[in-house]
Amino acid sequence: MCCTPFQKYNKSTALTWRIAYMPCYALLIDLKMRFNFRIQDLEVRSCGKHLLSDGEHTRAEIVKWANDTDKKEYCWTVAYWNKGKEGYDLQFVGSRPFDVDGELFMKLAKQGQQMLDDAFNCA
Repeated sequence: MCCTPFQKYNKSTALTWRIAYMPCYALLIDLKMRFNFRIQDLEVRSCGKHLLSDGEHTRAEIVKWANDTDKKEYCWTVAYWNKGKEGYDLQFVGSRPFDVDGELFMKLAKQGQQMLDDAFNCA
């Protein structure tokens, strides 16, 4: 089943996300995913190797959104997940996670970790 798209809904946070899987090939099993979900000013989203939105999405990050003086929206990375042999590990960027809403950050971190664990275990 790991090679078919699925949608997951979490009742406790009312989050819905969709992950699209590319076909898995015999010896080369590489999960390709694109996703994002945002609550207030924090967002969990998939990204590429260098935390870029273009290219192949093989990792994920939590970003904080803000507005500059011209009301233009921008974001910065608060934390990101690295893929290792045993799964995905969440890495903080300095003390940034302590500068955002802690309860909301933990909700998104738990949801992101669960989604990445599901994807890792499927591959």
